[in-house]
Amino acid sequence: MSPWGRSDLFPGANTISAIAAAIAATLSFRLMYKHAKYYGVPSEQRHIVRILWMIPIYAVDCALSTWKPTWSRYIDPGRDCYEAYVLYCFLLLLEAYAKRVGGDDWISLFEGKRAHHPFPVNRCFGESAAIDRTFFVAVERAVLQYMVLKPALAAVQLVLTACDAYDGGLFDFTRGYAWIVWITNASQTAALCGLVYLYHAVTERKELLERGLLGKFLCIKAVVFFAFWQALAFSLLVRVGVITDAGGVSADDRSAAIDDFVLCVEMVAIAIAHHRVFSYLEYRAVAAPAAHSLKARRVDEDAVLAPYREMSDEALEAAAAEEAEARREKTSKRVALLDSVDVSDVASDIRRHLLSSRRAASMEVTTTKTDSDGDDCETADAGE
Repeated sequence: MSPWGRSDLFPGANTISAIAAAIAATLSFRLMYKHAKYYGVPSEQRHIVRILWMIPIYAVDCALSTWKPTWSRYIDPGRDCYEAYVLYCFLLLLEAYAKRVGGDDWISLFEGKRAHHPFPVNRCFGESAAIDRTFFVAVERAVLQYMVLKPALAAVQLVLTACDAYDGGLFDFTRGYAWIVWITNASQTAALCGLVYLYHAVTERKELLERGLLGKFLCIKAVVFFAFWQALAFSLLVRVGVITDAGGVSADDRSAAIDDFVLCVEMVAIAIAHHRVFSYLEYRAVAAPAAHSLKARRVDEDAVLAPYREMSDEALEAAAAEEAEARREKTSKRVALLDSVDVSDVASDIRRHLLSSRRAASMEVTTTKTDSDGDDCETADAGE
């Protein structure tokens, strides 16, 4: 252990993690800036920017946890909460893609389509389910429950950690760790299953499949895998004695530091992948077609949009300048970024799926009770 409380896994580990975190965050901020600059489809880019925020959050968290492993107990739960939020943002992004094709009545795009159940679900619910409004509501609730439950579990984890009642084995249910892990695993599995169902439903439409959904889905799923299952694997290595106390650092803290160090490096790879799967280029073609065509001409003449193919470079430069001025007057990059952190749409979904359903159930019980009371009165009148 260094004099400053830092735990070096090996010479240069802290420096490498810090550099990796800086690279990953820089790549993500650059992509966010480009989306804000060409904010042509807010209904989609709002969710994309929210997803991109995941990389800087993970990168900074992991770098700090590598530098001071004991901090991971208190800052990792917040990172994990954002992961749950990202899963729901990805669901909203898929629905936004469908709405762009089908409008407000986008569910009708899937009329007559069916989603096939994987094994062993097909043994209980049949081979397939109709892709209708009920299907999408069920999928949304499957993902939403994880987004709501995860912060609650994170709060419980922090309390248990402060009370020294958290650390323990996977099957030691006298401690908090086992309860948090298994409940999180069940909730997260339900959310991922919901996303898998939605992904397969959306890809039933060719025009949606062409949006590169597989790459987006794999990037989201990769982060979930690295964040949860990788941490669980390192935890198991502690339990079987592969990772032990060393240099005045506990095995659990060393496990957390190793996991966070590996995550730092992985975030660089995922940030690079984000530039491809969440590219801003298609939105530049919408928000600034002249500028898009001018830049595309320098790379590939075929990529130039049809209305601008016959224009000279000078004419394109003039048109691009006019577009830039119009964009500045219409919306600023600051407004676009603020729009991405406005979670009123998510809060509305929580009220619609959780609170309204509870209220509807309460109204149904009240109505049933009222009808029953009315029947009793009628019976009493008839007896008289």
